Amino acid sequence: MRRNVVMTGTLGVMTEASLGIMKETLERKLPEVEFTFLFDEPQDDETLIAAAKGAEVLITQFQFMTDRIYDGLLPELKAVVSYGIGYNSANLPVATEKGVLVCNVPNYCLEEVAVHVVSLIMAEQRRMPKLIKWIEAGKWSGGYKCVAPVKRFSKSTIGLYGYGRIARYVAKMFSGFGCRVIAYDAIVPPEQIRETGVEPVDFDTLLKESDYITLHVPLLPSTEGIFNKEAFQKMKPTAIFVNTARGALCNPEDLYDALVSGEI
Repeated sequence: MRRNVVMTGTLGVMTEASLGIMKETLERKLPEVEFTFLFDEPQDDETLIAAAKGAEVLITQFQFMTDRIYDGLLPELKAVVSYGIGYNSANLPVATEKGVLVCNVPNYCLEEVAVHVVSLIMAEQRRMPKLIKWIEAGKWSGGYKCVAPVKRFSKSTIGLYGYGRIARYVAKMFSGFGCRVIAYDAIVPPEQIRETGVEPVDFDTLLKESDYITLHVPLLPSTEGIFNKEAFQKMKPTAIFVNTARGALCNPEDLYDALVSGEI
């Protein structure tokens, strides 16, 4: 009897070639498995239930698994695999209640995300967006007028909110620039942070002393909206805020107000 594994809600992550590799690998290593790709975009509950009915394993990144979806796919559904590090879309409390296993991919794109963080910070440190617009406007000299003042990067403080695998990659990359790197993590002991050459600090210190703050935590009830009006008020008015983790870590209205008012 064939066992069904379906993938859905990937939002452009999977190319035709990568899907072919996944299908070939799964079906070679697990001959009893039949792999099917359903939808690139997240679907409403009814559409997904109808398409995925009979699946034992559902792989997704961005399809939020509601109570209704779980109920509609039980009893066949045995596991949900979050195709990435973050697993908030799997709706862990409901999955646990329904007896469905939840897995993630803890080494997914560690270096890639870290490089993206470093690229964003370096682009802003050198004011690249402004310089590009300056040149596109036909101005070939005097660019310093649109970027000044620029602080020497080695005098900057990089603040890491969360100190998991990606944050450690980021810290290692920035150590070569001579920057001060500080980190706050509610779970990782300070001595473990210090052992890697990074300075452990409390959350308030991270906010007040960082020139660049970059987010590296999962979306949990304890972290949702943690970057809010109060947090932005404690940050430097020149601070740069980088979020390559989950959008809901930040209150969007408060972020908008902080940017418009020049608070950060």
